[in-house]
Amino acid sequence: MTETNASPMERLPALARAELLASIAAKINALDDLEQMLATTLAQLNTAIPFTGGSVALIDGDELVIRAAYGPFAAAALGQRMARNHGPSWRVIDTGEPFLSGDVIAEGGRPTSPFRSYLAVPLYWHDQIFGLLEIDSPAIDAFTADDRALLQTVAALLSGPIALQHQIRALKHEVAERSRAERRLSAQYRATRILAEAATFPDAAPLILRTMGELLDWDVASIWCVDHHRGQLRCTSFWRAHHLRLDDFEQATRQGALAPGEELPGRVWASGHATWISILEHERTFPRLASATSAGLQSAIAFPIRSQHELFGVVELLSQARHAPDEMLIQTLTALGEQMGQFIERRRAQIERQRSEESKSAILQAALDAIITIDHQSRILEFNPAAERIFGYRRDAVLGRTLDEVIVPPALREAHRRGMERYLATGVGNIIGKRVEMSAMRADGRQFPIELTVTRIAASDPPMFTGFIRDITERQRAEAMQRFLGQASHTLALSLDYQTTCQRIAQLVVPRLADWCLVDMLGDNETLHQLAVAHIDPSKAELARELRRRYPPNPRTRHPIWRALQTGKSILVGDVGDLRHLSRYAEAQRLLGELGTCAYMVVPLRARGRTIGAISLVAGTSGRRYTPHDLALAEELARRAALAIDNARLYEEAQAAIELRDEFLSIASHELKTPLTTLLGHIQALQRRLLRAAPPILGERDRRALSIIEAQALRLNKQISNLLDVSRLQMGQFYIEPQPMDLCALAQRVVEELEPTLERHTIRLLSEQAPLPIVGDEQRLEQVLQNLLQNALKYSPDGGTITVRLEHQGQHVVLRVSDEGIGIPETVQANLFQRFFRAPNVNERRIKGFGIGLYLIREIVARHNGSVEVSSVEGAGSTFTVRLPLSNAALPAPEGA
Repeated sequence: MTETNASPMERLPALARAELLASIAAKINALDDLEQMLATTLAQLNTAIPFTGGSVALIDGDELVIRAAYGPFAAAALGQRMARNHGPSWRVIDTGEPFLSGDVIAEGGRPTSPFRSYLAVPLYWHDQIFGLLEIDSPAIDAFTADDRALLQTVAALLSGPIALQHQIRALKHEVAERSRAERRLSAQYRATRILAEAATFPDAAPLILRTMGELLDWDVASIWCVDHHRGQLRCTSFWRAHHLRLDDFEQATRQGALAPGEELPGRVWASGHATWISILEHERTFPRLASATSAGLQSAIAFPIRSQHELFGVVELLSQARHAPDEMLIQTLTALGEQMGQFIERRRAQIERQRSEESKSAILQAALDAIITIDHQSRILEFNPAAERIFGYRRDAVLGRTLDEVIVPPALREAHRRGMERYLATGVGNIIGKRVEMSAMRADGRQFPIELTVTRIAASDPPMFTGFIRDITERQRAEAMQRFLGQASHTLALSLDYQTTCQRIAQLVVPRLADWCLVDMLGDNETLHQLAVAHIDPSKAELARELRRRYPPNPRTRHPIWRALQTGKSILVGDVGDLRHLSRYAEAQRLLGELGTCAYMVVPLRARGRTIGAISLVAGTSGRRYTPHDLALAEELARRAALAIDNARLYEEAQAAIELRDEFLSIASHELKTPLTTLLGHIQALQRRLLRAAPPILGERDRRALSIIEAQALRLNKQISNLLDVSRLQMGQFYIEPQPMDLCALAQRVVEELEPTLERHTIRLLSEQAPLPIVGDEQRLEQVLQNLLQNALKYSPDGGTITVRLEHQGQHVVLRVSDEGIGIPETVQANLFQRFFRAPNVNERRIKGFGIGLYLIREIVARHNGSVEVSSVEGAGSTFTVRLPLSNAALPAPEGA
């Protein structure tokens, strides 16, 4: 290849070359939008190198994506992806070296290539290639070595800003995704708690709607229930954000009735699946559209409330913001809909069971309860079949015998006789006409709890009495089970450390359900981790650990723990008998015998459809024999325990993710600050050399370009410093160094330094008195004042007066900064000091920023025991008020005094 064509740069003096590079650098630093920055650079570069087409392509996985293009095919090229190949573009990426070809076709390129000359240079950041800058021309030998050098210089100017933009975008995206995930999880958790504590679905519905609206950023929420009788959906619950005025829309919703397929709720009813509308105004089959759009509602989603067998209704959410479809949110809402459906189904089943039991009780009262009739001497006159079943006597074997010798326990017999004598003497009885609980005795001598109601048979003389007796053994067992499970739920909720939770599970069941207990968690690669051991004899807990260490369960055997883990089903052995089936090792059998092993249950721990571990409950010295009732209690405990363990694991994972995010933010800020500091140092050194040069080397225009580069670099340095402060706050490493100082002197200095840079604004400093002594960190309070003033300038794009007012109020110094700018909508002022928050009217005007300045102001002021607040009217300006404690400490003497 011969380089015959002269580059335009050869015909330009060095000053023109520097002017071009300075202009490109100024544009790069002045633009915050990546695509605009790249497009502007290509356009300016074309004024120096006569190329036909040019582009900037960045690496995305195994592809190159064109992010900016220049030339006749620019529109078609934007966004195109190029898979890895052997072409010149990927050759530059793979080798890291520039590529210059005077005739691509002659060097083996495609005969149909639209260009002949091609030049590409890599984009580097910290010795890593992340893209390339390329130009082409249909002419042969269109580019020279000087063109290559110029292109490499421009690539070096582009690399840092491109890498920074990518890192900032990635960081913002990660923070936003984490926040959305946390809010989705919180909404699901709160909805679950609401359903768990509610008696009926109408009680839970308003709270669930409010939870979804507030945590998932929707402004309006309603529930539409299916009216099967009329074949319609009707709104049964409605919620809206407190700041909205939606009277017409609310009335239309509450009074509406929808058929299948009609409007958004009707479509979900008909399809059974969640449906998302990103732009509501495009919907023409929406009778409430006029009232919705007039209220500013733009996006909507609806999802079904359903169980496995039936669809009960639809939840509709609407927002004034435009939301693109979010698959993770759809999954969360679908799961919430299924939870609500399961709740409704359970409540319906409970009501049906209650009605059925009441009906049966009315019909079969006499047949289900023991009915015993006695005379005034307590002799049994009647003993019905239910009494025979309950007490274990035949009727003919008890007739004529006294009640106390048949069913009254020995300890209560004397009280029974005295009560009968008192009633016969006075007509007053302690239990007549009342429902009481007490103990009774079966034919085999075993005692059990009963519920007893005694009535006197009318017109009987001497008196006769009928007792209605119900065996309440199962009821008391169920009540004890519920008390135990309630205590267990409370205990499991005390910690979010899952290992602590496992140990509490083991301690809960000993001795309530077992003499000793093991909790095992399933790890990766079929590994089993014993996380908790408890024994009724604490000295034997270590013996159980030794048994596990020496003889761990083998997954390839029929060991009960592995059977439960692999099948997901519980195992109940009411009587072990021979220990040999538990282990073939004599020493293991000895240890099991010493621990006490007569019966056992192994219950799997299942959460979110997967088995995560198992609880082993063993009866030993107590002689307990397990029954299906015990297994049911253990399985319910395991269900709650699995949920608690899974929640604890999720919490630990979430905390770890937050720590990783904060660590990344800190590292990224430090890494970005290092090259920026170097850049600033070189720029300032260059300016000093230029000022000392005589005659001047550069003209006014070039010096201004260097000043712009320095200003933009300082701006970037401030943004990175703010990000670093956010990182320090999150990691608990943000400190202040308070000293006696004069707030009035600080304000005067900051204003005087800022005034020479103003073009369209005026700053007015008003102070009632000076000095205004406080104890504070002067550097941090200067940061507060500079941020407030910079915000006032930025959000007053049309100029105007900015007023800084200092005054003494009681025990405080009050600093107010007021502007005449765009103001802040009242509806978002409460969120203004949150991290990364930006008001909607700021985004509409394309005013750039991270949304962390006010967050830092609030944190710095709070660490000075002060407060900050805002008052604003949209379109009329804002006032930020900072209150700091006044100090009586003496101020330091001025330097040189």
